[in-house]
Parts: sequence; C-alpha cells; structure tokens
Amino acid sequence: MSDLFWVGAAAEAAGEAVGGLTAGGTSGEALRDRNDRLERRLDKLSLVCQALWGLVRDKTGLTESDLAGRVMELDLSDGKLDGRRAPGLACEACGRVSSRRHSRCLYCESPRKGGSAFDAV
Repeated sequence: MSDLFWVGAAAEAAGEAVGGLTAGGTSGEALRDRNDRLERRLDKLSLVCQALWGLVRDKTGLTESDLAGRVMELDLSDGKLDGRRAPGLACEACGRVSSRRHSRCLYCESPRKGGSAFDAV
C-alpha cells in the first residue's frame, strides 16, 4: 500500500495523471475541454472588442493612440502596469475590497451600485 502512495505522490508531483486523475483531481480530458471552451470564449470576446473598436474609431475619429492611452490608464488604476485590471472593487458601504464579479459585497452584503457592464464578465 505504501508503494502505491509513493507512486501516486511522485506522479502528482510530476503533474502526471494517476488513474485518470491529475494532482488536482480533474481528468486531463475535462481540463482540455475546459481549456477549449475558454479559448472559444476568448476568441468571441476578442472579435466583439475588435468590432466595437472599429465602430467607435469610425464614428468618433479616435485613434489607436487614444485607445492605447486608455488601456494604460485602466491598467495602472491599481498602481501596477501588468496588463490586468485591478482584481477587486472597494465597497461603497464598508470600504472593503472584493471581487468585481459579485453583485453584492462579500463582507457586508451591500449591493454594488452602478458599476460597469464589464464587472460581470
């Protein structure tokens, strides 16, 4: 029995599947399916963003430089230039920071006011 433990532990440490399961307990096939779904979603979001930018640029006269400046502004909103938005949002009621994905504060349960349509993505 102890040999089975060590073989399983060694395989997990190497990231290999043990009995159809990876170290995290999810089959490799399930992970590939999830990855494929995420890639399709990313492709669709990218396509929509490109279409929206094309419409905005054509209707307003904004430039690629304007877009790049806004992207940098949003990126730096958390003080880090890392290609990501700030992960959290401060609650107006209690001031604590929690995920933008929740419609209510995780600490005081106050509803989020206003916000962006992108906070739910």
